[in-house]
Amino acid sequence: MSRLVNEAARVGLALGAVVLVLSGSVHAHPGHDVVGGGFGAGLTHPLFGLDHLVAMMAIGVWSLNQRPTCRSVIPLLAACGMLLGAVVTWGGLLLPGIEFGIVMSVLLMGMLVTTLFRAPTVLGAPMVVLFLFFHGQAHGAEMPAGIAPLAYLTGFTVATLLIIYTARWVGQRLMSHDKRLVQLLGAIITTSGALLAIS
Repeated sequence: MSRLVNEAARVGLALGAVVLVLSGSVHAHPGHDVVGGGFGAGLTHPLFGLDHLVAMMAIGVWSLNQRPTCRSVIPLLAACGMLLGAVVTWGGLLLPGIEFGIVMSVLLMGMLVTTLFRAPTVLGAPMVVLFLFFHGQAHGAEMPAGIAPLAYLTGFTVATLLIIYTARWVGQRLMSHDKRLVQLLGAIITTSGALLAIS
């Protein structure tokens, strides 16, 4: 077991180094020059935006330690938060401090993963919607001109669910070996959030 933890620590340090490099060089929300129409643009927006990707990964991993009711609805709530944020933006309401909200969602979710915090459903469910609302606002505000909104919505919803369920799959396997591996992943996510906050 100690060998496994040591190996995971080495991998974690390597991933942390990658996050350090990427945080200074990756634009917050790339994916606007993607060929493939609205669906392609929506699909790649969360996949290639470091802040979006890391936040959804954190939500997926964090959900594993939640009560069954909360755990089962988190992917749906995340998708709803994203959709709500985008639609509200297209309706003309773009809240101030969206980038700050996105960075804080990464930072706070990283801390929740690190501490293995189990939230009451009445707290955890709206928190997920709120965090993803900020991401949805960014997606809506940055939709490339001339593409179909419905296809764009579909694309980033599929990407959101894909990231969350993939993170759950990875997190489940880490937890089956040692919960400290999940905490290590949470520390990496928290670090990336802190770096995004100062970049």
